[in-house]
Amino acid sequence: MDGTNFRRRRLRLAFLVVVVLIVVCGVRWPLPSYLKDVDGLSRASIAQIAKLRAGGKVDEIYGLLHLVTAPGRPQLSPSADVNSGKPIPLALYDNSVDWTTVVASINERFPVVVFSKTHCPYSQRAKALLDSYELKPAPAVIEVDLRDDSHMIKVLLTRLTGRSTFPNVIVGGKSIGGYDEINRMHENDRLGSALLYRAS
Repeated sequence: MDGTNFRRRRLRLAFLVVVVLIVVCGVRWPLPSYLKDVDGLSRASIAQIAKLRAGGKVDEIYGLLHLVTAPGRPQLSPSADVNSGKPIPLALYDNSVDWTTVVASINERFPVVVFSKTHCPYSQRAKALLDSYELKPAPAVIEVDLRDDSHMIKVLLTRLTGRSTFPNVIVGGKSIGGYDEINRMHENDRLGSALLYRAS
């Protein structure tokens, strides 16, 4: 009799696991009403929002990415203290946005961002290599030397990514390196997967 109960429990547990897998992997849940009007949402960006709403912190890199990808080419305020090595409050990048929505939008619209310099041969090679992957959406290319706040951007990138040279390729808010690093990944057939950002 004990063996029969044990088998029934195992069968129920197996059935429950199958049902959970079907629900999690196969059902498309509707977006909550407060997210329906937000452009550019995917399951990955919704996962990022959920993580942030659960108490996660927005990385400062998203403040910088928001600034450099925003329409109208806004600049960092000259009063922003970027040389102290301390984090800049996100409000100095933009004090009028909901950062959880900004993170999701950037990850959806600009999953790959390349900080470049127009006359740098390594930047040109990196952009050509990334173009060969025909990414959708295409990488957002920020020509730092064409910006009035270029010195400040370089200081911030050095602090936020640990890289002081150009190009600097950012995928999902993380630097994957410059030309040498991405070319090495390309030669080892690892660049394609590195460029496919998935929110964790």
